[in-house]
Amino acid sequence: MSAPGPGRTSAGSGAGWAGIVEATETAEPMLRQVLTDPMPVRVLASASARIIGPYYAGTAVLVRPSEELVVVWGHPERSPPLLAADAAELRRASLDVVDTVSEDSPAKRLGDELEVLHAVQRLTGSLGGSLGETLERVAAVAAEALGSDLVAVWVGSGAFAVSQRGWAADDVPRVADVLSGLGRTAADGIVVHDAATAPLPPPLSPDEGVAAYLVRPFRADVGGGLLAVRRSAAHGFAELDRRVADQVAAAAEVLLGVAQARDVLEGQLVDVRAKLDRDSLTAAASRHSWDTELDHAQALVDAGVPVTVALVDLDELKAVNDSRGHAAGDALLRTAADALTSGLRGMTDVVARLGGDEFGVLVPRAGDADGLARRLRAALRSATTPDGLRVHASVGAAAARPGERLPDVVRRADAAMYAEKRRRRRRA
Repeated sequence: MSAPGPGRTSAGSGAGWAGIVEATETAEPMLRQVLTDPMPVRVLASASARIIGPYYAGTAVLVRPSEELVVVWGHPERSPPLLAADAAELRRASLDVVDTVSEDSPAKRLGDELEVLHAVQRLTGSLGGSLGETLERVAAVAAEALGSDLVAVWVGSGAFAVSQRGWAADDVPRVADVLSGLGRTAADGIVVHDAATAPLPPPLSPDEGVAAYLVRPFRADVGGGLLAVRRSAAHGFAELDRRVADQVAAAAEVLLGVAQARDVLEGQLVDVRAKLDRDSLTAAASRHSWDTELDHAQALVDAGVPVTVALVDLDELKAVNDSRGHAAGDALLRTAADALTSGLRGMTDVVARLGGDEFGVLVPRAGDADGLARRLRAALRSATTPDGLRVHASVGAAAARPGERLPDVVRRADAAMYAEKRRRRRRA
């Protein structure tokens, strides 16, 4: 689908086309026709024509799968399969598209989780720190509130923290073994006034001096619980201790639940950043990463350090996609990315996928544009896909002049690349 015009957005999704636009029947004859005709409306234009709003196509089919919805299927050129598609099949496919588009995006789901996290923060006061830090804080507070010699706090994932007051239990890491054995404790917890009658395993056994202990499980979604240990037989756990443990545990469930959600969220954000920085198909740097690296390289240029930029455009990707399928085209892109990477010198050089069949190469601390272009051409000429397809590409390179802005260098490299592409076509 074509991009919207200046100052306007479009409703729907497609290559280079997404957003929302108001459309009225009086201004949109195609829309008026599909609203009055129960059958799909098919459009074939001699050239790309406006269908609805800012959407242009050479072939289009407008389908009304329900009273409230209109779906537009389009192709930039003549598409006999689209024109010949069965009406019932088009309606089914349109409903499938609507279901897919109506699902919440990962970005929206991530935003919803952030809103929930902020709401919990407002309800419970200032909550901060990782899960490990929160476990340590809960254990320390519980040890003081319960007057216990040792308190261990753990969650269902197995993470735990231990706080000791006036007693250093030997082999604290083995406390985790004790806690895992307490995972099936009754939901309302237990209080053992005489540890000898129901001893815990070492290092919290009666032989290590434990006289009494209390266990208060957390709710199921948090998992784990709180274990308080006392070494004095004369200082068992009274009813008041149990009520305190319940209150501490209830507050801990909120704190730990938030901390777990935060850790998951931070992990998701790390994944999102990684996806922003890396092209998922070729493993080359992404366009986002390319822009960031150009900003960093500008500081080198400003300091008088040479920087060279090359742009590479694959010549036959569309033909490969059309003749052999997109899997072959994807293999061609991956092979090109690997070949370009092999033609570079080290960790500071960058290969990025800038678009469908275009790559960018950034080489800091080097000013030989012709040498870089030759190196990249040689690497590409020697590359073949697993199916034996050779990589044909046009390469243009430019070195930054003192004081030059890198966007201007990129434009010069782009011009050199297109000049080579024209020469290759003339020779062909």
